[in-house]
Amino acid sequence: MQLVSSGPPPRGRDDLPRGLAPFFDLGRLVIFLVGLTLPLVAQTTWFVDASVPASGDGLSAATAFKTIQEGITSAVAGDTVMVAAGDYVLTTALLLDRSIQIVGAQAGVDARGRVAGSPSPLVESVISGTGVLLTLSGGAGGAVLDGFALTGGTRAVDSASGAPGGLDGLVIRNCHFSNSTGAFVFLDKDAADLSLSRNVFTSSSTAPFLHFAAGLFLGLEVVDNELVRTGAPSGAGLLADGDHNIGPSGLRAPHLDRNLVQGHGVGMDLGSRSFTGGVIEGNQFVGNGIGLGFGIQSTLIRGNEFLNNTDRGLALGDGNLSDPSRGAVSLTVRENVFSGSGQADAALASGQAPGQVGTLVFRENLFQSAVGFRNDDASGDVVDLSANAWNDVTGPMSTTHVSGLGAQITGAGASAVDFSPWFDSSVDADALTAGFQGDRAAFTVDDDSPQAGSEGRVEEALSEVASGGAVSVSPGTYAESRMTLNQPVTVAGPTGGGATLLAVEDTADTPSSDRAWLLVTAPSVVLKDLDFDGDSVNGRVVHQALRITGPNALVQNCNFTRIKNATYAGIAIVSFDNTVVDGCTFVDIERVGVLFFGTGVTAGQVVNCTYTGKGLGDHEDHGIELGGGAVVSVSGTTVTACSGTNLSNGFESAAILVSTFFGAGTTLSMTGGNQIHANMIGVQIGFGQGDASHAVISGDDLSGNSRFNLSCSGDATEVIVESTNLTGAGEAGLSVRFGALVDAGNCGVEVTSLGLSAAGNDFSGYGFDDLQPFAVIQENPAGMPVVYAHGNDFGLTVATDDIETLLQDDDEDATVAAVEFTNSTPLIFCPPGVTVSCPGDVPQPVQTLAAFRALGGVISTSNPVTLTSSDVTTGSPSNLPGVHFVERTYSFMDACGGAASCSAPQVIDIVDTVAPVAVCNNFAVAATLDPITGVYALTPADLAAIGAGSTDDCSAFSNLQIMATPSTLTCADIPQATISIVVMDEAGNLSTNVAMCTVTVGDTASPVLTACPGNVTASTDSGLCTATVSWTPPVATDNCSVTL
Repeated sequence: MQLVSSGPPPRGRDDLPRGLAPFFDLGRLVIFLVGLTLPLVAQTTWFVDASVPASGDGLSAATAFKTIQEGITSAVAGDTVMVAAGDYVLTTALLLDRSIQIVGAQAGVDARGRVAGSPSPLVESVISGTGVLLTLSGGAGGAVLDGFALTGGTRAVDSASGAPGGLDGLVIRNCHFSNSTGAFVFLDKDAADLSLSRNVFTSSSTAPFLHFAAGLFLGLEVVDNELVRTGAPSGAGLLADGDHNIGPSGLRAPHLDRNLVQGHGVGMDLGSRSFTGGVIEGNQFVGNGIGLGFGIQSTLIRGNEFLNNTDRGLALGDGNLSDPSRGAVSLTVRENVFSGSGQADAALASGQAPGQVGTLVFRENLFQSAVGFRNDDASGDVVDLSANAWNDVTGPMSTTHVSGLGAQITGAGASAVDFSPWFDSSVDADALTAGFQGDRAAFTVDDDSPQAGSEGRVEEALSEVASGGAVSVSPGTYAESRMTLNQPVTVAGPTGGGATLLAVEDTADTPSSDRAWLLVTAPSVVLKDLDFDGDSVNGRVVHQALRITGPNALVQNCNFTRIKNATYAGIAIVSFDNTVVDGCTFVDIERVGVLFFGTGVTAGQVVNCTYTGKGLGDHEDHGIELGGGAVVSVSGTTVTACSGTNLSNGFESAAILVSTFFGAGTTLSMTGGNQIHANMIGVQIGFGQGDASHAVISGDDLSGNSRFNLSCSGDATEVIVESTNLTGAGEAGLSVRFGALVDAGNCGVEVTSLGLSAAGNDFSGYGFDDLQPFAVIQENPAGMPVVYAHGNDFGLTVATDDIETLLQDDDEDATVAAVEFTNSTPLIFCPPGVTVSCPGDVPQPVQTLAAFRALGGVISTSNPVTLTSSDVTTGSPSNLPGVHFVERTYSFMDACGGAASCSAPQVIDIVDTVAPVAVCNNFAVAATLDPITGVYALTPADLAAIGAGSTDDCSAFSNLQIMATPSTLTCADIPQATISIVVMDEAGNLSTNVAMCTVTVGDTASPVLTACPGNVTASTDSGLCTATVSWTPPVATDNCSVTL
C-alpha cells in the first residue's frame, strides 16, 4: 500500500479481466498514435499572450495574439497554440473545433501540487469566466489541452450541443480546474480514447466534476488526477450515466487510475451500466459518502484505497431483476484497502439480475471497518469474497461464522458470501505498491462459509498461498476435488482433528499421477491434523488419497478412511520420495495404508501411526508396504486386523509387506515400539523365490498374528530380528523359506550384510509339544541357510522344556535346513534317573548332544561347545533303592558363552534284586573231627570249596557269602554227611535254589585209657574155684565214643 496524493506508481498489467490485455497494451501507445493520425503537413506554432497591448500575427512571442480564441481560429490541424502565463478572462466560451495542441505556461508540468491557493497569472495561463470556458465541437478529436489553470464559470469544458463529429483522442492534461459552479468537464458527444491526466479539479460546488453523459467514451483514460471537493460531501467526482458508453476502444481498455477522489457524495458514480471492460486501479477514494459505485461491468478494480468514506467505500448494484444489462457484473475486485467506512467497506445492493452475483470476485482486499461487506442481495447467489483480509486472524464475523472477530459481513444475503479462505495477516506485505498486497504466508479455511464456484475451499486456499506458506483448516467438512500441491506449503487442521477433506471427484485407475486425489509434487510439504475421507461408502473412487513425488514431505496426525478404488485397490498414501508419516491413523482402506515405492525413497519414515485392517474377508490389507527399492524406517506404529485373503490370487494380508518384486534394494528398519497384532501375517519380508529384500527389526511386538508373526522369503532376502516379541502366533512366530537368511541372534557373529543381531527375542508360549504352533518353522531346503536363533527366550519354565519341540526343522524333516539356537538363559536338564542292578552296569557319561538328548536330557542350545559330567557315588550294594547310587551332573557351554549345570543330577540307582545261584560240590571237603571235641566246623575255605561254582549277576564269587547247613559236623556224621548251602550276594540277596552235597567225615583219634588198676591178687571164694575180686576200673575216653 502506498498512501500518496500524486505520482502513483505505474499500474501493472496482470489480473486484467479476460480479453482486456490487448487494449491495455495498445493504449500505452496513444501518445505516438495521435501524432500519426495528423496530416503530414508543416506545423505552425501560434503564440498567445494576454499582456501584449494588441494582437499581432501570432507567429512569434513578440507578435502574439492577445486572445486564445485568435490562436485557435488561426491554427489548422496539427498546429500548436502556445499560451503565455497571464489572465485570460473570457466573455464568451472558447470554441475548439480542430485537432490542435493548446499549451499553457505549465505544459508538461503535473498540476498536482503545482498550485497553492488561487492560480497565479505570473506563472499560470489562467482562463476564467462566468459561463462555459471551453466548448468542444466537431473536429476537436486529437486536440490537446496542456498546462492551464481554468477557474470559475459554469463548466470548464463542455461539448457543444449538436456538435457534429467526434472528439476521439482528445487529451486534457496538466491542468488545474477550480471553482466551477457546474461540471468541470461535461461531455455528451462521442470521444474515443479520450485522456484526462495529471489534472487537479477542486471546487465546493455540488455538481459532478467530470460528467460523461450520452456519448461513447470508449478507451477513456482518467489517470493521475486529483478530484477534491471542499465543503460537505456532495455530487460526484466522476459521473457516467450512459448505456455501456465507457468501454474498450479499438486501441485500449478504459482506465480510471491513480486518481485522488475526495470529498464527494459519490467519488466515482459509474451509473447502472455505463462502465465496462476496463480497469480502475490505484485510486484513493477519501472522505466521500460513497467512494466508487455502481453498475460496473467486466472490470478490474485493483489496488485502490477507500479511506474514511462515510457511507460505503465500494457500492455495487443498480441492477434490475428484469434487465441483465444493468448492474454490477463480471468484476474482479482485488488488492484494495478499505478503512473507516461508515456503513460498509464494500456493499452489493439488492435487485441484481439472475446470474450476476456469481460473477463478482473479491480477492486480496483489506477490510478494516466495522462492516467489511454488506450483501443486500437476498437471492441466495453466492458472492465470492474468498482470499481477503478481515483485520483479524479469526476472519470476518457473520451469521455463519460467529467466531470471527474481524470486519463483519452483514445484510440480507450475509449467509451467501464466500469468505473462505482468508488472509491470516492484515498487514500489507508491500508498502511501496499501491493498494493491499496480502501476506500470502498464511491463510485460514472454514466451512462456515458457503463456496462459490467449483473449486473446493482447501483447493482454493492452495491456489492462493505463497510458497513456504501455511493453510489452516478449521473444523468442518470440505468437499474437495482432485488437487495438486506444486509448492512447499503447510496445510494444517486443528490439533486433535475435526477438519475433514471429503473426496467429491473420482481418480483415474491407470498408472499415473491421475490416480491421486491430492498430488504433492513440491518439496517440504507439510500436511497435519487433517482427516481424509475417500467416501467409498457412497461409491467414490479414490485410488490414492495422497500421491507424493516431492521430497521431504511430512504427513502428521492425519486420519485416512474409506479409501477405495476397486476390490483389492485403494491406497491412503503413496510416496515416491522421502516422506515422514507421523501419528496418522488408517481405517477402512481397501489395500494399503502407506506405500513407499522406488529408489527415490532413501529415508522414508512411518512413526507412531495406527492402521486398522478390515479383518477376515475377500480383501488384501497391508498397513505398510515397501517396494521398488524404497528404504524406510518404522517405529511406534500399531497395525491390526489385516486378516483378509485376496481370493483372486490367494495373496494373504500382512501388516507390513516388503518386497523387491518391482525393484532391488527394498529395505525396512523397524526401530522399536511397533505393535503388530491380530493380523494374518505380522511382517512379510520378501515375496517368493528370488526376492532380495532386507530388514532389521529391533525392539518391536509382533505377537498374536493368526499365521506368522514374521515371515521371511526369498533366496537373497536378509533379515535381522532382535529384542522382539514373537509370541502367540497361530502357526509360527518366525517362518523362513525360499532360502531367506535370518539372523535372530548368532552370538555376535555377523552372518548377514546388515550387521549384528543383539538377539533377545521372545519365542515363549509355544507349548513344547512338537505340534503347531511352532516358535520357528524352517522351510529352507537342506543346504540352504540355517536360521540363527541364539540368545533368545524360548519360554523354558522347567528343566524338561525342550526347545527342539518348538521348532519345525531338520530334526523332524531331513530335507530342510536346521535352526541353530540357544536360550537367553542357559539351562540344562540331566537325563532322568535310571536303575541298574550292578555297579558295572552304570553307563559311561555321554559327550555328544545327540547322545545326551537320546538319554532324555534337555539342553537349551542346538550346538554346545562343551558337554562334560562329574559323578559322585553314595552307599554300598543293596537290594533296596536309594541306598547305593551314582549322582551324575552334566555341564555345558553354548556357542554364545553361556554355561549351566544340571540343578538336579542324573541319579543312577544300583539296586541288585537278583538272587545268586548256589552250587554245592560233593566230597569237596573231607572233614576230620576234632580229636578232642569230635566236632568239625566248616571253614570259609571249606565253604568256598563246597560252594565253588555258585554265581551272582553282580557280586564276584569271592564276595558271595556261603552258608551251609549243617555248618558243624560231629561224630554222628561219620563217615559222610549231607549238607545244604545258601549263597548271599553283596546286596543281601539269598539264593533260592537248594544245593545239597556230601562231605566225608572222619575220626582219626584213638581212644585213651587212663587210671588203669594195678595188679590184684585174690583168693578164690570159698567153695568156689573162683574168687570175687574188686578193683577200680580204668577210664576210657574218645572224641566220639569208646567201649571198654
